[in-house]
Amino acid sequence: MPYQPMTLEEARQEVERLRQQAIDKPPEQMTRKEAAQEMERLRRELSIHDWLYYVLNQPIISDEEYDRLFRRLVQLEEGFPEFITPDSPTQRVGFMPALKNGGWFPSLGRGVGGRGGRAAPLRRCLVTSR
Repeated sequence: MPYQPMTLEEARQEVERLRQQAIDKPPEQMTRKEAAQEMERLRRELSIHDWLYYVLNQPIISDEEYDRLFRRLVQLEEGFPEFITPDSPTQRVGFMPALKNGGWFPSLGRGVGGRGGRAAPLRRCLVTSR
């Protein structure tokens, strides 16, 4: 799901609305319909957090919380692969975060998940090849 332009307050409200829709069950106890709904909710919430982090530079959750949401999506996708979408954060490798001056640079990773975690091996290669 691509970045969704919104203000910080709009993002907070949308995240709160999405969290009220959360299905708090282990993946193995979910119906197919519940899994599809929860996966869509997680994709949307992660997209909002990406917007806040990379574009507005105003994250509202910790990296640990982001990673928890991301891992939940991964678990659901493993259990229900038919609901994986090409725009899922699990299908991306890195992002293009904004610089304060309006420029762009590639993210080479900070931890697990959509915030560049899959690019960590590339970062290690770049660091060790100098």
